Amino acid sequence: MDPPIAEDRSPRQDSMIRGRPIRFLLVGALNTVLGYAVYCLSLYAGLSVPRASLVAIVFGVIVSFLTQGFVVFGNATGTALLRFIVNWGIMYAVYVGVVAALQTVGLSPYVGGLVASGATTAASYFILRDFVFRGPTSSRGGDR
Repeated sequence: MDPPIAEDRSPRQDSMIRGRPIRFLLVGALNTVLGYAVYCLSLYAGLSVPRASLVAIVFGVIVSFLTQGFVVFGNATGTALLRFIVNWGIMYAVYVGVVAALQTVGLSPYVGGLVASGATTAASYFILRDFVFRGPTSSRGGDR
């Protein structure tokens, strides 16, 4: 898709598009720390890795949808929520798989969870931008 030309966007839209990756990283970092804390607390409470991951993902889906939807992409609609939930169902499976794979090479589920959190945070920007929160600005390629 062709990027929109400058006169198609307001100065505010231009500035929001340019700042979107930075906002995503800041909000994503906060969400990752909060989600990892919930994961660790769940492990500490005696939950298995898949169950601790599920608790952290459910918490993360709620917090992330609100923060990414409103703060980063400005498109927290009901339709986006459905796509967001589908995205995080896939991310949950990837997360648990990464933790399990890292455990087979001797890493603890705590370290595996940290590695998996970083990987899913990085991948999710593009999924959220191009699939979940695609709106008038993100679907036109203005933030790429």
